[in-house]
Amino acid sequence: MRFANAFAAALILLAGFVGTAAAQVEVEEATFAEHIYVDFGTGLRYTPKGGYVTQLAGDVYNNTNPRPAALAGVSSTDLNAQWGDRVTTTGTGILQENDFTVYNPGTSGGPLLTATYNIALFNGATSALLGSYNVGLNFGTGLNPGFFSTVTVTGLGGLNVNLNTTDIVMIQQSLARTGTATRLGIVSMDPPTIGSSNAQMYINATTVGPAGFYTVNGAPNPGYRINVSQPVPTTPTSWGAIKAIYKN
Repeated sequence: MRFANAFAAALILLAGFVGTAAAQVEVEEATFAEHIYVDFGTGLRYTPKGGYVTQLAGDVYNNTNPRPAALAGVSSTDLNAQWGDRVTTTGTGILQENDFTVYNPGTSGGPLLTATYNIALFNGATSALLGSYNVGLNFGTGLNPGFFSTVTVTGLGGLNVNLNTTDIVMIQQSLARTGTATRLGIVSMDPPTIGSSNAQMYINATTVGPAGFYTVNGAPNPGYRINVSQPVPTTPTSWGAIKAIYKN
């Protein structure tokens, strides 16, 4: 089994590689199922009060919300495949929240019930591993064929993953799963609303070819969101301004 955090050396070799997606890469229409929120510290799945919210404070890369109207899913029968993207963020900081997508295509053999994903973040210029984590997902009655879920992982600050560069490679991989799904992949969401990315995605799958950055027509960028802690303001506030805030 390939683990994302073992591929820093491989990424160095592949930094300049851009290929053309092989015919085995399936690009299909993807239908939204649900937005899953998981607290990394407790493992609890939850829904924010008031339902879905657009998170902006601290976002340095975002193409998951607002969700684009046109969605394309990419998948493989290699259930341990790695999918990723090289993105340019608008700032640096300690990783707090992360979004990614889980796609069970219409050509899959059945629902995905649970899954454990590894998310790894690298320095895009040096391929140094900045940090990684595993997260367990429970899709309840199942993520059915033809559908995808957007996953938001919160509470990541305790890992102290320092994203000290704006050139980030983010890679996701399913490590374990239950259910009868026979294909898995990601959903492409474009364009980013915060930050930027070129039109290639990272793929390491036995059904595609050598690991590297591929152009997949109609599916340029996996759906990702990177949120970091905001620096404490250093601009002094006058005593008069403070008193005005608390004035009855």
